[in-house]
Amino acid sequence: MPLTPVQRRFFAADLTGFHHFNQSLLLGLREPADPGRLEQALGRVVACHAALRCRFLLSPDGSWRQTVQPAAPGTEPPLAVCDLAALPPADRRGALEGAAASLQESLDPAGGPVLRATLFSLGGGEQRLFLAVHHLVIDGVSWRILLADLESTYRQGVAPPPPGTSFPQWAGRLAAHAHAAVTSGEIGFWADPARRSVRPLPVDRPDEPGTVASTRALDAELDAEETRALLEEVPAAYHTRIQDVLATALVQAFAGWTGTPSLLVDLEGHGRDEIFDGADASRTVGWLTAVYPVLLTLGRIDLPPGESLRAIKEQLRAVPQGGIGYGLLRHVAGGEAAERLQSLPAAQVAFNYLGQLDRGLPESSWLTLAAESGGPPAARLRRRDHLFEINGGISAGRLRLTWTAPAREERTLEALVQRFLEALRALIAHCRATRDGGFTPSDFPEARLDQKRLDKMMARIGKRSPAKAH
Repeated sequence: MPLTPVQRRFFAADLTGFHHFNQSLLLGLREPADPGRLEQALGRVVACHAALRCRFLLSPDGSWRQTVQPAAPGTEPPLAVCDLAALPPADRRGALEGAAASLQESLDPAGGPVLRATLFSLGGGEQRLFLAVHHLVIDGVSWRILLADLESTYRQGVAPPPPGTSFPQWAGRLAAHAHAAVTSGEIGFWADPARRSVRPLPVDRPDEPGTVASTRALDAELDAEETRALLEEVPAAYHTRIQDVLATALVQAFAGWTGTPSLLVDLEGHGRDEIFDGADASRTVGWLTAVYPVLLTLGRIDLPPGESLRAIKEQLRAVPQGGIGYGLLRHVAGGEAAERLQSLPAAQVAFNYLGQLDRGLPESSWLTLAAESGGPPAARLRRRDHLFEINGGISAGRLRLTWTAPAREERTLEALVQRFLEALRALIAHCRATRDGGFTPSDFPEARLDQKRLDKMMARIGKRSPAKAH
């Protein structure tokens, strides 16, 4: 089967520690699990989802190819059971975390497995389930599907329903779509000449993002009330999504450091947009993520909060096909389009808002996120793609975004996190005070209006003009 664009992007980057680039979950169980039933349920889930049976081999011509193993017993190793109950209680957590860290390093995308599952017994009926999956075959949306299927299969004893469009089918449709006229027509958007004017971030070594081992991480976190306002009150003011608000605060934070009101940032989308007739990727497990660069600009650094938010909102809405086209042109189509995109400056900042992280584990679920660490998801010597990476979402009613940068940039990182929180709180306060900031042209995509004409129309029908709101 063809590689997806994001898989091709992975193979074009540093492959140090190729086997150790995972996503994992360490889960608590609200009721003890029967190991035999759990192992059988895992087997049925693996049989249902082709991505969990993928293998990746280097061809003689130097290209990577992807194959799918048959859905048969023994395709993946069985569920491992690790009994830690005999250890002193004070030693169990360390033993659990050490075992999970070792499992993180044990995946093999070439020969298998790409998934490891271990059930830990801690005594007194307390258990932990650890799942580690190589990132080549899973993404954030896939985890929600995987956990829901695992629970339903365990409880009901029957195989989960097949996905509407399998991972191989979706990858094949993507490969063909790379040469479609609608995708080729996007080259003007992705190769915008403005990107050539992007300057490197003002650090001593802008071309050295460093390794996983040489990073420093800080959390930017809102309390429960601020998060509630961000989710429930803020969107109403300018008809925005939470991504619009977070991206606006991000640009404002970097602008306060660089003195430039623009930021080139790699964004991530779920990659499951409805772009194919008759295709349904809502239950497809695999790495479908769309990674794409966007040059976001405020116009000027001192732009008021409302105007800043409206500007970034419109720029994000202008991204075609949910960003899927960039990866197709850059990594799949080849030819002149790929060369043009490769010649442009690369983003040094990556931003990925993952949504409400605990939605995949509803309160009624028998699974819950455990407090212990599941170990490092990537090899320590793996080279990073970006100087600054911001990842996170909402869990337990609180927004938490983890900012990662080279350790040598610790002071800059601390200042950026502080600026981001200040900008985000200012946007929340502004939107709570502005009941109706007005619409923007992207709210009426079929009308083909610019902001000035839209404001006049809103004024005529009794709506307050956004221009007067400031």
